[in-house]
Amino acid sequence: QPDEVRVTFMGSTYYPSQSQSGMSIFVELGNGDNFVFDLGIGSLRNYNTFSIPFSTIDRVFLTHLHMDHVSDLPYFMMFRPIQGGYTPLHIHGPSGAEKQDGTAYMVEKMMAMTAWHQDRFHGWPSGAGYDTQVLEFDFMDEGGVAYENNGVKIIHWPTSHLKDGASSYRLDWNGRSILITGDNRPNSLTIKYGKGVVMLISFYVSIRIFRSPFGMMLRAVKSNQQRMNY
Repeated sequence: QPDEVRVTFMGSTYYPSQSQSGMSIFVELGNGDNFVFDLGIGSLRNYNTFSIPFSTIDRVFLTHLHMDHVSDLPYFMMFRPIQGGYTPLHIHGPSGAEKQDGTAYMVEKMMAMTAWHQDRFHGWPSGAGYDTQVLEFDFMDEGGVAYENNGVKIIHWPTSHLKDGASSYRLDWNGRSILITGDNRPNSLTIKYGKGVVMLISFYVSIRIFRSPFGMMLRAVKSNQQRMNY
């Protein structure tokens, strides 16, 4: 519907199984825009399950750079062009305390590690699909604008997740709003920038503790994929 916002949980765990994939949220707007937040391991399988062509996605936002949030990104970068994604993919994400901790550095190295693949696939029609564009923002910027176009505004702010360089996002469009913390720890800025938000999405870890002959082991469990409209 023209005024609808659709949110699909394509993955929700850092511990992938046959029934769960790594973190990824797909947001579709009634104006035709869509946005991906994180691309964890196995999540692309669920995009295919929902018959979402890779070519229709051109913006990915990363909450932070742990592998359970980015591990499907290299695959997506390589196979999107030959599936009709002839325009550049835009990747938005935080910087880090050091250059090597930022989104731009990570994507640069992902492109380097896939050089052999790119060389073999450049013979296929791909347009500018392999010209990935990284829009790295300062992770310390509070309420900075990560994206603004076509009536959509996405802001970001720093959150805590083991080290510097994690961010949360708020998307506003047509009087609707979504706040996504990833599995970063909510803080006072989350309260500040979450004021009046319609939907708040925050992953949490439910720890089950059990013992084995090899000592204590921890297992984290998160929810399965879900789809909702509002």
